[in-house]
Amino acid sequence: ILTFTLTSFAEEKAEFTSAVDKEKVYIGDEITLKVEAKSAKGYEFLFPEKPNFGDFQLTGSSPIKKGWPKKSIVGRAYVLSVYKTGTQVIPPVQVEYKKKSSAELQKAMSPQASIEVISLLKGSEKDIKDVKGLIGVARINKKLLFFLIVFSAVFLLAWFLWQRYKTFKDLEAMRKKAAHEVAYEELSELKEKHLPEKGMVKEFYIGLSDITRHYLENRFLFRAPEMTTEEFLSSIKEANELNDDQKRLLRQFLSHCDMVKFAKYGPTPLEIIDSFKSAEELVDETKLEEEEKEEKGGKK
Repeated sequence: ILTFTLTSFAEEKAEFTSAVDKEKVYIGDEITLKVEAKSAKGYEFLFPEKPNFGDFQLTGSSPIKKGWPKKSIVGRAYVLSVYKTGTQVIPPVQVEYKKKSSAELQKAMSPQASIEVISLLKGSEKDIKDVKGLIGVARINKKLLFFLIVFSAVFLLAWFLWQRYKTFKDLEAMRKKAAHEVAYEELSELKEKHLPEKGMVKEFYIGLSDITRHYLENRFLFRAPEMTTEEFLSSIKEANELNDDQKRLLRQFLSHCDMVKFAKYGPTPLEIIDSFKSAEELVDETKLEEEEKEEKGGKK
């Protein structure tokens, strides 16, 4: 625990500490940083809710209250995650404070804290390979080049029109079905592909995450597929459509998917099953009930 002390002319002291709950973590793990004021007699403090932690991602924060009978805020707990390995330093937090007898605010920085982030990769997987040089381009006949360009343009146009047609047909079919019905069908199709058994774990998690994001978009009009996990979770923090338990489940589910997709984390078979169940649970708990669907239909 790192500490610094503020001393007033009246010899009242406000001691700040920064402490993390873990000294070593794996990449993507959650870390809780507590910034607290000790011996805070005679002072009032204002701890920022969303400070900038640099390379660390802030996923949540909550005030720390102490005192009796009337509790006062004497600190704040920040939940962080980081995707860089090695020794990482958590930046200091700027705290505003004042004497209870004064209206003048003063500022101070909390101590830095450091942790060791361990990579999930082993051996030669940690090595970064050099960029390969440019491949020499052979001379191409001008008529052949023109033909290839025209053929490519026609092919791309045909592919684009086909995709638009497929998208239109898919949207038509989806309009006839409830969002949870579409999600259940897609989850069932993903399960039947047996991707983890074929060694395609990353592809399985990409499909699982996409199905869940599109379901939330179709069900609540959240723009989940267009955002990063951090942006999406931040956008629904105050949303009333999901309760706190559902938001917590969604955050854990998407964070685990990101670890597999981007941090090359290798989940156990049990974790794969739990991830699939989490996606099903989100749909089960948030699906449009028949009574609600009929009520909305009657109002039209």
